[in-house]
Amino acid sequence: MNPVLSREPWRRLRTPDASALQELLLRREDYAAGFTGRLLRANGLHIPGPLEGGVFGSFGPGGLRSAVLWTRTGTVFPVFDHSPDPGERMFLGRFFKGGSIASILGAEPDVEALERLLGLAPRVKTPYRSLYMDPDSPPPRGSLPEPGAFARTADPGDADALFPLHSAYEREEVVTPIHRFDARASRAALDGILASEIVVVAELDGMAVATARTNARGFRTWQIGGVYLIPELRGRGWGRFVMTHVLGEIRRAEKAAGLFVKTENAPALHLYRSLGFRDVGPFRVDYL
Repeated sequence: MNPVLSREPWRRLRTPDASALQELLLRREDYAAGFTGRLLRANGLHIPGPLEGGVFGSFGPGGLRSAVLWTRTGTVFPVFDHSPDPGERMFLGRFFKGGSIASILGAEPDVEALERLLGLAPRVKTPYRSLYMDPDSPPPRGSLPEPGAFARTADPGDADALFPLHSAYEREEVVTPIHRFDARASRAALDGILASEIVVVAELDGMAVATARTNARGFRTWQIGGVYLIPELRGRGWGRFVMTHVLGEIRRAEKAAGLFVKTENAPALHLYRSLGFRDVGPFRVDYL
């Protein structure tokens, strides 16, 4: 079905626009799997209604050229295939009136373009590099980091054992100077992750010491996140061990792998590149 045309540069997308949105996201899924994963269902893309936030799109002569996802929790994910004109501000800005924006994430140029367009000044800017591994890349080599090491796929019954790792990851990698750690919300998030994502846990003599998981599953790219290893075992091959296993799960599904890593995290960048990931550009998560 053809998308509904409009003379306005931005409008709310609806169910008939799903195929146009899919075409845009497929073109940009090397870094936008997080956008796709929030909407993809078994029967295709779910375009959220006004009570769920929304997706707003800009159409040009060639079809949908840009889209912005706004979730109920205030997360905004822009994907621009054109350079927005300052005159578009009034059209896109009206969708956010009466609502709140808590964070903006995406390719750095897209995040900055949206902030300029809406006149936003984030309080915290977190720079990352976006990395990507093609599905036909050579499989990375892994080895047992030490005797007693074991990796497996976790399930909801592992929540108690994994919560110390999950909460430590959030404190170290997610919580910013303007946020506080919420143990109850963290545990609820972990329960949801174990019910919906692929989670790999690495154990040493039966104790969980490292984890990695998917955090978004797009059309052809599955995004990895939540990679965490207890500090005392870092630099000893455990990161490669747990990543090799989660990449094996993604490879079996015949998907590409994507992730983003903080620019300051040199050891992680080195690990991911050694596994076969290539750098596809700067990524940002900004908090308002």
